[in-house]
Amino acid sequence: MKMMMNSVHDMQYVMKISGGKTDDNSVGRLYIYEDVAPDGFDIWSGERIVSETSEGFIRNRLAELDGVERLEVHISSRGGDVMTGFNLYSQIKAFDCPEKVAFIDGVAASVATVIAMACEKVIISDVGMMIIHNAWSCVKGNAEDMRRAADELDKISGLARDAYIGHAGGKLSEDICKKMMDEETALSPVECLTYGLADEIGGENADVQSTAKVQQSAVIRPQQAAECTCERERNEKTENKNNCTKKAALVWLSSLCGWNPQPGR
Repeated sequence: MKMMMNSVHDMQYVMKISGGKTDDNSVGRLYIYEDVAPDGFDIWSGERIVSETSEGFIRNRLAELDGVERLEVHISSRGGDVMTGFNLYSQIKAFDCPEKVAFIDGVAASVATVIAMACEKVIISDVGMMIIHNAWSCVKGNAEDMRRAADELDKISGLARDAYIGHAGGKLSEDICKKMMDEETALSPVECLTYGLADEIGGENADVQSTAKVQQSAVIRPQQAAECTCERERNEKTENKNNCTKKAALVWLSSLCGWNPQPGR
C-alpha cells in the first residue's frame, strides 16, 4: 500500500531540487520544487533511479550545507509520497542551524506543507497558496486490509495535523485543523497568516517558472488524483505484462532461429 498526501501525482513531471551556499557560506538554500518521491529503479536494467527529492538525496544536500548560519528552504510543490515527505520534515527539523526559514514560493500542497512546518519561520509569497487535506491511498485486498489501511491513513493525517498545530503556536485548534483537512482547504497568504501556518507574507529567490507550473497543476482534488494514480498503475501493470510477453516471445524465437535479440529492439 502506497500512502500519498498529494493533490495530484503525475510522475511525468521531472522531480527537481537545487540550491547551495551563498558566497560567504552564511546562508544555505534548498529548493524543493515539484513532486516529493523516493528513489526508484529501472525495471529492465535494475539500475537505481535517484529522485532529487528522496531521503538520501536531501541528506547529502544538507550535509553539503553544514555550518551555515541560516537555512532557507524554498518550496513550490504539489506534494507526493507522504513517508518521504515526513522524512524530509524530520531531516530539516534536525538540521543544526541557528535559523531555518521556509519560503512558499507558489503552491505548497499536501505533504509539501508539512515539510515547511519543519522550519521555525514560514514566509509565503503574496501570490502563494497552501492546500491541506487528509492522506489518501490506493488499496487492494480483503475487508481487513481496507480497515487496516483506513486506520493507518487516520494516523498519518493525525501526524500532519500535529505538525500544523505545533507550528501555529495556538492560532489553530485541532478541531478547526481537522475540519480544514477533511474538506481539503486551499489557504490564501492572509489565511495562512491568520491560522499560524505562515509567519510573514513576502518572498525572495523564487524560481518563477517552476512555481507557475506547480500552481497550474495543483488544483486537482485528491479523489481525482487517486483515480489518476490507480489508472496509471493499471496501465503500468498492463504495459509491464505486455513487455514481458514480448520479451518471452523474443527468447522463444531466438531459441528456434539462433537469433540473439538486442534489448530495446
